[in-house]
Formats: sequence, structure tokens, C-alpha cells
Amino acid sequence: MTDVSRDELMRLIMEAYGDEKNKVERSKRLFSDDFDIPYSTVRSWCVESRPRPPWIRRVLEMKIKLMEYENENAKPGGAGS
Repeated sequence: MTDVSRDELMRLIMEAYGDEKNKVERSKRLFSDDFDIPYSTVRSWCVESRPRPPWIRRVLEMKIKLMEYENENAKPGGAGS
């Protein structure tokens, strides 16, 4: 698996944590809190020249899939009904 770019990391964080009230910095903080990663570390990953851990893409993709699953089951007639 190739390294995640800064732009892709930001896109994944916003997809997993962003909405109309959670802007970029708030989304990074939510990600930091959710996975108990220091906020300063998350911010450093969002700098183009800084390396990002190889697992970051998978973790965020799993978070997004979990949210989709939870949202689908919360709907009337969803799998949880």
C-alpha cells in the first residue's frame, strides 16, 4: 500500500469527521480524540513534507465504513429493525 498524501489524508478526515459544523481543525481534533493520538501529531501529518504512518488510510476507511453501517442500520427498515 502506498503512502497517503496530505490531500488524501485531509479528505479522509473530513469524510470521517467533518460536517457542516465540524470544520477542518475540529475534524482533526475529533480524530485525535477518537484514536487517542496527540493533536500535535495529527497536525504534523497534515503538513505536506511530513511522513504519515502507513496504517492511517486503513483506519480512516474503516471509520467511514463503520459510520455508513451505523447510519444504514439507524434508518427505519434497516438491518437493525
